[in-house]
Amino acid sequence: MTSKAQSVRVVFCGGCNAGYDRVATAEDIRRRLKADEAFTVTDDGQPDVVVAVCGCTCACVDETAFGNARIVPVTDEKTARDILATLKKTGAPSDMPDPEDCVII
Repeated sequence: MTSKAQSVRVVFCGGCNAGYDRVATAEDIRRRLKADEAFTVTDDGQPDVVVAVCGCTCACVDETAFGNARIVPVTDEKTARDILATLKKTGAPSDMPDPEDCVII
């Protein structure tokens, strides 16, 4: 029995404090997601998961725009490399930081 592929949308934060190339990172994540049958990349509708490509650990993506989707922040190149393994962890909750803990430099 094959399980349903998770629909995934890749989005960006505001980019106010980017410490790496978010565009190249997002393109790489989308390419790897498309190559893995466990995922379907979408730009429309309500996804199961939102990968938020953030420039720093503040991860200032507006979570309210995505309803009940699981939101997984990518805040650096290491989390980008590990994203497929992170997404395959079933039942993992959103892991967005508390905006009150964020300091913009």
